[in-house]
Amino acid sequence: MKSDWEAWCAQQAAAFAADRQRGAAQLGRRVLRRLAEAARRCPADTPAALRAELEALARHWAGLRPSMAAPAMLAETWCARLAELPALDPHAWRRAAARAAGELLDAARAASAAAARHAAAALPDGPLFTLSYSSTVLAALRLRAPGPLLIAESRPRCEGRRSAVAAARAGHAVELITDAQIGLFVPRVRAVVLGADGLSAEGAAVNKAGSRLAALAARAARVPVFVLAESFKRGARPAADWPLEEMDGAELAPPRHPRIRARNFYFEVVEPALIDRWIDERGVHRRPPPLAPFSAAAAAADGTGAGRGA
Repeated sequence: MKSDWEAWCAQQAAAFAADRQRGAAQLGRRVLRRLAEAARRCPADTPAALRAELEALARHWAGLRPSMAAPAMLAETWCARLAELPALDPHAWRRAAARAAGELLDAARAASAAAARHAAAALPDGPLFTLSYSSTVLAALRLRAPGPLLIAESRPRCEGRRSAVAAARAGHAVELITDAQIGLFVPRVRAVVLGADGLSAEGAAVNKAGSRLAALAARAARVPVFVLAESFKRGARPAADWPLEEMDGAELAPPRHPRIRARNFYFEVVEPALIDRWIDERGVHRRPPPLAPFSAAAAAADGTGAGRGA
């Protein structure tokens, strides 16, 4: 029989694995909130045992959504913080570990807010296109004067519909389209704006399926593509090795036939050659930003103007 601690950990793991609503930044922050709680709950009775159990838990939770870099990068940053904690009694160590998760959570929020501010200032006036659901993209849109916006619904879960409602409430005039119409509508906009669930070592964006179609349509129409990806979404692995999650084909409601197999990849890669600007908390970049560990200090400082033209 599982202990209360084991049951709680398993419950959280199941929730992370099943989460289809949150984007990478939101899920990463959710992992940090639960890690702070785990630090307070963990029954291990020495700092060494606490650290070992919490590090294993953080890496397990973060690995449940392998296409999303943010949970893994934030969890690894937290684990590095645990290694720096001084020798304390177990109760004080738990509080320090929880506080470290909270501080990192604040830094991640600050990074997302700074990236949104940079994007709001950099995006051209006129109609914009986006798809799926990105909390950072929506934050940038809320900072801009209301204008025309096209959003692809992003099947099978249609997260784009949530984005459409949020953007409309912010005053934007929204046209909601099916994914099949991306090639028809992208030539009519001034820019394609994509969030990112991950950014590879060479600067490729990993995002909801449909993103590469939008980028290809944009390149054909000479429409610039902007990618918003905070530095905690940047991974060290190349795009060729990035895991792309395939979900249950039943989500597509395919015809029932033994020779029909539904394929349901949630994510795809947008190669750097299709991206015109990368935006993170440090600024707007003309080339993929430098690969560096996520810095809470840099996030807090906002980095206004940093990286522009880099």
